[in-house]
Amino acid sequence: MKLLKAHVFLLFIFLFRSPLLLGQRSEAVDHLGIENGLSNSAVRSFFQDSNGFMWIGTNDGLNRYDGYEFRIFRSSDGDTTSIIQNWINVIAEDKEQRLWIGTHGGVSIYNGLTGHFSPVYYQAKGSDPKKLVKNTEDIKFDKSGNAFLRVTGECLVLFENNDYRSGRIIPLKNTGHNYNLQAICITADQSVWAFVEGKGLCRYDRKKKQLQVVNNTHQSASKLLFHNNFLWMSTSAGIERYNIAENVYDRHYGKTESMLSSTRVSAIMTGNNDELWIATDGGGINILNEKTSKFSYINSGDGKRSIASNAVLALYKDKRSRIWIGTYRGGLNIIDPYKSGFVNIKHETGNRNSLANNFVLSICEQDPENLWIGTDGGGVSLLNRKDNLFTNFVHQPDNQASLGGNSITGIRKDSNGNIWLASYDGCISRYIPTTRSFERYYAYAGSRKLTNATFWLIYEDRKRNLWAGDLQYGLFLFNRKTNRFELFDSKLRDVLVLYEDGQGQLWGGEWNEIVRINPATRKYKRYKTGYSVRSVFEDKKGRFWIGTEGGLMLFDRKQNKILKRYTSDDGLANNHIMNILGDKAGNLWLSTYNGLSKFDIPGQTFKTYSTGDGLPEKEFNYNAAATLSSGELAFGNVRGLTLFYPEKVSQRRSNPDLVFTGVSINNTPAGLSGYITETSGSSVKEIRVPHDQAIFTFNFTAIDFPYTEHINYRYRLLNRDHQWNNGGSARSVSYARLDPGTYDFQVNCTNKDGQWEKKSISIRIIVSPPWYQSWLAYLIYIIAAIACLYGYVTYRVRQTRLKYEILIARENEKKQRALQEKEREIYHNRLDFFTSITHEFRTPLSLIINPVKDMMMRDQNNDDKDLKIVFRNARRLLSLVDQLLLFRKADSGAGEMRVTALNIAELCTEVFHCFSQQAKANGINYERVNTDKNILVFGDREKLEIILFNLISNAIKFTPPGGNVSLSVVEKPNTVSIQVQDTGCGIAGREGESIFEKFYQSGTKGRPEKAGFGVGLYLARLFANKHQASLNYKSEVDKGTMFTLTLKKGKAHFDPDLISEDTITESPILEELLADDSNMDAAERSVGETFKADDIFTERKTILVIDDDKDIRRYINTVFQPDYIVYEAGDGETGMLMVKEKTPDLVICDVMMPRMSGIEWCSWLKNDPAYAYIPVILLTASLSSENKLKGIDCGADDYIGKPFEKDLLVARVANLLNIRNNLRSYFYNEITLKTNSVAISEEYKAFMQKCMEVVEAHLTDPQFNIKVLAREIGMSHSNLYRKVKSLSGYTVTAFIRLIRLRKAAEMLINTDYNINQVALETGFNNIKYFRSQFVKLFGVNPSDFARRNKPVFQKRINIKL
Repeated sequence: MKLLKAHVFLLFIFLFRSPLLLGQRSEAVDHLGIENGLSNSAVRSFFQDSNGFMWIGTNDGLNRYDGYEFRIFRSSDGDTTSIIQNWINVIAEDKEQRLWIGTHGGVSIYNGLTGHFSPVYYQAKGSDPKKLVKNTEDIKFDKSGNAFLRVTGECLVLFENNDYRSGRIIPLKNTGHNYNLQAICITADQSVWAFVEGKGLCRYDRKKKQLQVVNNTHQSASKLLFHNNFLWMSTSAGIERYNIAENVYDRHYGKTESMLSSTRVSAIMTGNNDELWIATDGGGINILNEKTSKFSYINSGDGKRSIASNAVLALYKDKRSRIWIGTYRGGLNIIDPYKSGFVNIKHETGNRNSLANNFVLSICEQDPENLWIGTDGGGVSLLNRKDNLFTNFVHQPDNQASLGGNSITGIRKDSNGNIWLASYDGCISRYIPTTRSFERYYAYAGSRKLTNATFWLIYEDRKRNLWAGDLQYGLFLFNRKTNRFELFDSKLRDVLVLYEDGQGQLWGGEWNEIVRINPATRKYKRYKTGYSVRSVFEDKKGRFWIGTEGGLMLFDRKQNKILKRYTSDDGLANNHIMNILGDKAGNLWLSTYNGLSKFDIPGQTFKTYSTGDGLPEKEFNYNAAATLSSGELAFGNVRGLTLFYPEKVSQRRSNPDLVFTGVSINNTPAGLSGYITETSGSSVKEIRVPHDQAIFTFNFTAIDFPYTEHINYRYRLLNRDHQWNNGGSARSVSYARLDPGTYDFQVNCTNKDGQWEKKSISIRIIVSPPWYQSWLAYLIYIIAAIACLYGYVTYRVRQTRLKYEILIARENEKKQRALQEKEREIYHNRLDFFTSITHEFRTPLSLIINPVKDMMMRDQNNDDKDLKIVFRNARRLLSLVDQLLLFRKADSGAGEMRVTALNIAELCTEVFHCFSQQAKANGINYERVNTDKNILVFGDREKLEIILFNLISNAIKFTPPGGNVSLSVVEKPNTVSIQVQDTGCGIAGREGESIFEKFYQSGTKGRPEKAGFGVGLYLARLFANKHQASLNYKSEVDKGTMFTLTLKKGKAHFDPDLISEDTITESPILEELLADDSNMDAAERSVGETFKADDIFTERKTILVIDDDKDIRRYINTVFQPDYIVYEAGDGETGMLMVKEKTPDLVICDVMMPRMSGIEWCSWLKNDPAYAYIPVILLTASLSSENKLKGIDCGADDYIGKPFEKDLLVARVANLLNIRNNLRSYFYNEITLKTNSVAISEEYKAFMQKCMEVVEAHLTDPQFNIKVLAREIGMSHSNLYRKVKSLSGYTVTAFIRLIRLRKAAEMLINTDYNINQVALETGFNNIKYFRSQFVKLFGVNPSDFARRNKPVFQKRINIKL
């Protein structure tokens, strides 16, 4: 027993290495670096927020770690909501759960709701608040929420009460703001301590709001820490302890043996067990035990008990006592003091004194000092645990005394102390310790030696029977007499495990069954398990457990059935159970593919252990398990052998921190949506959304380092889900289109052992109803229901009456059909009448055109423009009649095809020449290409002419002067393409195929004034289709259009009945279609206005004529030319410019014009105060009451219908101009105080009254001028001038002078002032000038005027308009 204890003690020393003896700490260290998602390997700071998230500051970004992954925050150019700089020095949290991030370029505050960062502002002495953009190295908060910042170059900065917009610099007593702050800390009594370079240790006086020096023993320090009522600080000489009560430094630790490894201290922290952890730059971590004043160390190395780098930058202890270590270029390291004491024995490359292979398949304890470890492919290792020596054995083909194979699937020590080894790739071997060699044994089936057997197990029962299981030939039993393994039963070839229970019953596990074996009778019985049986175990209370690939099963040997099955749903680490062992407390330990599980049988609970608990590997192997004499359990895995004492495995379990990591509403973060109605710190508690935004995504996580991989989640939406939804390991849930109402979204999680936590987190969701689910809507629904009920009752009452009404309706239906037939007949009669009357138009038009043409031919020297207008418009009317007839004929389907052979190039040339004069007159470059060939096609000549006519006519209409129009013919083997291309305004892409629709007119900017009826392209496409041809176009706005007509050669595509042998050389309709005003004589078109001096220096009135019809404009011009100056405009926009330029006395405007109608134009004019006085006459072809009312509403002075009588128009113009003359007469009479019998409108009277009042109010004002008058009237200078000139006939200056003279005349009559006084009172400083102007206006001098009129006006007090 003493020997056993000695071995155990030595093993303990070997495995755990006491720091008291060696000085080197042996802590299990986890490493996280950039390969795990960390933004940078230089870690400078840590902080765990109130939700449990770990925040890590690096040289390149801020990281948030939740145990699963890192979320990285970096500065982004142009994004004011990103972090201010990527070099993170310090992280802290205020009372409102906002994070303060101190960076190399200032401070950013993180809002967890919005995910945005914001800057802080402070105020230096005598300056305005400014953004903090300097290097911030430390941030400390006191319990009141005050933030103390150590800012490079800015001393100590204080932000009070979490207000990050009003920081201020704390001065140093007797020094002010000029000092260098090196370190700060806050003690338990909320005292703020600081170290100032060159001054010493200081304390913040809250009343005086300044720092005061307390001790100047040391002049420099880099770190301050309050620990056990002392201040600890680092200096260039080491670590100093300051006794606050005594105001002395009472301890010093320098760089000597068994003390500090380096004096370059980068961080100081209080560790566990009141230890002081000191991080150094280059010396690793020094841990000071304050009671003993002894140091232990953690240094860098390759193992799992070493940190990644000796350059340690940061230390942090989280809420669960884990130590976080930030290194320079080594990432972060984590030491968990509660990790279980698992020890792993593994192969070390290049080290012969190590395990032969990491893939352990079998284990057997020979004695407390020697342990056999079988591997897959590496042979077997014999470990002397006392001396920590390995002896490795491998198979040597040429050495019969060597190991039988290298894949050792089973090792067993028999009752005689022999070690037996089964190999999958060889035979059975027995170890001979005296010679350290092996004797080989082969299996026999009768007399046949089986040299290729694949042994999977070896087992000895209590009767000393030695069994060997082979996966090819069956189960073998060792015959000690013949010294060989003989076949027991060939049908038991699938035995994976053998086990003898407490009753001496032998059991075997197969792929889907467990087998009860009777060695005496050689009989067996199978029981279905449904899964492969990998292990069997009987506990202390006789319960029989089966480990399968489908979980753990409890088997009743009396009833021969499975009582219960345990799976991962019950907390098992994994359903693939490799091995089962029991401990002294009666617990079961199960190795799986996903870690170890401890099963508490009475409590029916599982506890799972994985790599987070210190396991070197979570994937374990078959067969590899053993209970050692020391009480240790041994399990083989894919990375070696794991040993542990079950009672020493840590049982500490903490509850995970379950938090929401994000909420999205209709794919928008909740913090940015504006729908959050209640929060708690940085957590969302309630959301209220409209019904059309009720699409939610919830993200959540359970923070439980490092066990997150074992945690599962479930969720439910109360008021919708009736039970919990198992989400597995998924951490995101979405709900779409929630009905209006109130919901609670709840999330729950398991702990690492798979047990559901009692605590859940939730968010209340309120979905507002739509308007149709409001109380008012329901009231309407009730009323509607009552109405429906009433309607139903009424309906039932009326049923009898409806029977008779149906009979009446049937009779009415017959009458209606007859009526519809009658209307259809009337409609066709109308069309026939329309066609007939249109035909009848041709006869009188012919009788007009031909005589007029003869008159023009007889007297060619007489340039009678009126006669030309008659001829041209008669031809145009005939063309319109023919187009209407052609459209009617085509639309009714009566236009039969007459297909003949024709020369398409010649036809193109003929049509081309028809437009030569028109193109020349319009200034268009007109050309044809490849139209001189002889190209024979079949088609209807007349309809092809119409197609070409419409295409060329449109091209010329839509092309401005200087543009190009071309006609080209392209011949191909089977087709002929005719292309008409122009450089006009083009066709917008939105027009598409609409331009070929009936009556469609393009809305493209730049279309001509007369764009036709919208039937030309319709007919062209219609006739093209009848020719089995295609008509398409390509166009680009403002660059032009190209129409392409593609005809097929030959006549196979026509109905033979349509083909005629006659040849048609010309079409009578083409000449008539060419009759248009655009073909007028070029000389006539080129005639321009000639300069006449009389038109400039004249008393004649000016008239502006606005009409889109050139002939109408010219005709009105000839009517008024002798007596008036006439200007012309072709559209409303041009008319606007002409009004502003010419200021006409009267405007004659057509109502129907492109782009801007006459009514719109008149409204514009009348709404402009500068031109509203100009009379307007509207001309229209429609004399309906509605159109007249629109004209009057827009302010038109007269409304004349087309056709109009010349004399009537002349009389209306003269009358309106005469009214304008009356305005001037009225003004003159009022000025000269004469009796006024002229009546004018109240608008003009009010304008004149306003002018007089303004002038009279400034009679003696020397600063009064035209600008002042215009400003008070509310007009510009130019507009005032036009209106005054129009109403009075005088300039504005003369107008003001006349009002002054009028006031002077009034004063001469109504006052006793003399002439000089009156002149001065009315603004005349020169008496002589006053007298001369008075004589010009009134015809007498002022004295005579007063003498003659005073008796007449002696009783008048004032003169009113």
